[in-house]
Amino acid sequence: MMLAGAAGVARADAPPASAQTLAAIDACIEDYRRAEDEAREALDEDLPVGDDDPDPEARRAPKQPTFLERCPEAHAGIAGSFLAAQLTPDWDARVSSAKLQRLRSLLSPAPPSLSARPDTGRVAQIARDVAAATEVRKRSLWQRFKDWLRAWLERTPDDDGSGWFARWLDEHVPVQRVVVAILYVLLAAIVAGIAWFTWIELRAAGVLGRGWRRRDRAAPAAAADPVERAPTLDGARDEEAPSILIALVLGELRRLGRVHDRSGMTHRELARAAHFDVGEEGEAFRGLLGTAERLRYDEAPLPAGRLRAAIDGGRRLLESLVRQPRGAT
Repeated sequence: MMLAGAAGVARADAPPASAQTLAAIDACIEDYRRAEDEAREALDEDLPVGDDDPDPEARRAPKQPTFLERCPEAHAGIAGSFLAAQLTPDWDARVSSAKLQRLRSLLSPAPPSLSARPDTGRVAQIARDVAAATEVRKRSLWQRFKDWLRAWLERTPDDDGSGWFARWLDEHVPVQRVVVAILYVLLAAIVAGIAWFTWIELRAAGVLGRGWRRRDRAAPAAAADPVERAPTLDGARDEEAPSILIALVLGELRRLGRVHDRSGMTHRELARAAHFDVGEEGEAFRGLLGTAERLRYDEAPLPAGRLRAAIDGGRRLLESLVRQPRGAT
C-alpha cells in the first residue's frame, strides 16, 4: 500500500504543509481526474481488437508518465513532509486522484475548533452557585419553611427595620384585660377538651356510659327478686337444661375461684379456662359443653340417651361444686 500507517498520524502534533505544496497537490488532483475521465471514455467506446486490425499497436493506451514526471512540485512537497516516514518506498508508483486527495487531507492544517473557550472568570461564581444549591438540598423541609416564613414576614421592612407583622402587632395589641380574658378562655377550652377526651376513652372501655346505666337499672330489679334473675332447672325442657347447667356450674366455679372467664368465650375456651380437682368433673363439664354446642348448631336431633347422660352428669357436677366451701382445694 502507498500509505503505511499514515492515517494514524496525530493531526494535532504534525505540522501542516505549505500553501505552495497544497496548491501543487490540488492541481495534480485535477490533472489525474481528467486523465481518469478520458480513460473511462476510451473504454466506453468498446472498439474490438482482432487479427484483421491493420494497426493493433496504435490502439493500445500510450504509456502514462510517472507521478514525479507529471507533478514534480507535489512529489517534492509530499516527500519532504512528515508523511515521508509513513510512506512505502514505492508510494509514487501507483497514484490516483483519490489517493492524492487522502494525502492532501493529511497534510492540511487542522480545522479550528467550533467549541467556544470557557470563560474562566465565571468559575468562581459557578462554584458558589453549586455550593449554595448543595446547602439548600441538605437543609430539612422544616428549616426551609422557617426561612421562607421569616423572609415573608420581613419582606416589607420599615425605616426602623421592623417588618409589617411587627407593625401590625404594635397597632392592634389589645389591652391587658382582654389578654387575660383570652388566656382564661383558652385554658377553659383546654380543660374541657381533656375532660371530653377522658370521658370518651372511659366510655369506650366500658367504665362509663351505658354500662353503668344498665347496671344501675338492673341492680334494683335483682335486689327485689333475685330468684327470677337466677337460672333454674325447674320447668326447663331437656334441650334447655345443658345451657342452664353450664351457667350454674360457671357460677359455682367463679365462687370457688377455679375459672377466669370473660364475655364472648367459646365452649372450647371455657373448657380450657375451668379447673377441676377430679378428672371425672372435668369430663362431665366438657360433655355438657359439647352437648350444648350440638343442640345449638347441629340440625340433626341429638339421641335422647346421650342428652340424658349429659344432663345427669351436669347435675352431679353442680351438686358436688355446691357442697364445696369457698377456697377449698
